[in-house]
Amino acid sequence: MFSAPESPVLKYAHVWGGRVWAFVGVPLLGALAAVGLFGGPGHWPQDALGVAIVAVVLIVLFYRFWRMGVRFDDNGVKICGFLRTDRFGWPEVSHFADGRTTVSGGESSAEVWALAVVLHGGRTVTVSATAGRGPSPKVLAAIGQVAARYQIPAELTGLLASDLRAPTPDSVRNKAATGFSDTGADRGSRARQVGWALVPIVSLTVLAWWPFLVLALIRRWAQDWVVFAAYLAAVAAEIVVLTLVGAGIIPAVGVAADVAAIIFSLLVTLVALTAPVYTLVAFRPTARLPSLSDAARARVAAKRQQPVMNAGGPAG
Repeated sequence: MFSAPESPVLKYAHVWGGRVWAFVGVPLLGALAAVGLFGGPGHWPQDALGVAIVAVVLIVLFYRFWRMGVRFDDNGVKICGFLRTDRFGWPEVSHFADGRTTVSGGESSAEVWALAVVLHGGRTVTVSATAGRGPSPKVLAAIGQVAARYQIPAELTGLLASDLRAPTPDSVRNKAATGFSDTGADRGSRARQVGWALVPIVSLTVLAWWPFLVLALIRRWAQDWVVFAAYLAAVAAEIVVLTLVGAGIIPAVGVAADVAAIIFSLLVTLVALTAPVYTLVAFRPTARLPSLSDAARARVAAKRQQPVMNAGGPAG
């Protein structure tokens, strides 16, 4: 998440979702734009102007998604969002503190820890990029190095205020049974379920595969990878059919055109109907599906415990 300390930049954190959009979302948007531009007879130089405009837009989108994150250097803190970039010099920064942010969509809909940059004027800026995979020791150590180098007070626990309370019997039993904390999960699980179910519809099936990729990464079940591959193949087939018709490889009229239209309509209808339903069932609140970051942390913890289990358990 953080790069090596290179002068004059000390640390730099990136938003995982921004990288996904940069390498997946932008190319898909480019493919759709190409189908629209070359879907009929060529008209130059009008088509050349369209290609230039689309290329500039895609480059700007890729750059903004790529740059999402936080940068610490000798000039201060630079927080890059998709639409806005905030810069604060070190004289403006009062201290670093434990903050919180709501992670929705691909990660979860629960409140998670994130670094809070508190300014001398009293304003607090939450650095969401630091919450991409949770407050790992590596992230906290990196922030500690930044604070030490620029003499910024920082007393960080990596925990939300709610996590510092004594656990209830129900939360203890749930964590023992599932391996995941349910702090804030119930409040956001319904929103996450509906949000993922809307992805295939809002994207006109183009991103229908995305919820199933997240599901497969969380559960690591073979059947989830099969379902993801099936929806990805269906979306790829839709794009191929559109491209072939738009490029004139498949004639606009005739039997071949009718077959292509039937195939395309069946694919779109099938994906549009089944993907939301499957997603609603898979991400239902009663399934207590952890977030992607929680699942990753649990697997790391399990790997760390495995040598102890193989040795017969801890001594004592």
